[in-house]
Amino acid sequence: MNLSGHEDRRTLQRYLKPSKEGTQRRLDGIEAQRGTWTPGADELADRMTPR
Repeated sequence: MNLSGHEDRRTLQRYLKPSKEGTQRRLDGIEAQRGTWTPGADELADRMTPR
């Protein structure tokens, strides 16, 4: 709800079908405003893959 700006979860649940890419784009925008950064799904997967 914080990412989408909805105040009522029922409104959000009507159509919410988040994609990894869409979620990452939204987080990137929020982080740009705050001056922080979160790794993307591919980078996280790389970090979790044993070497």
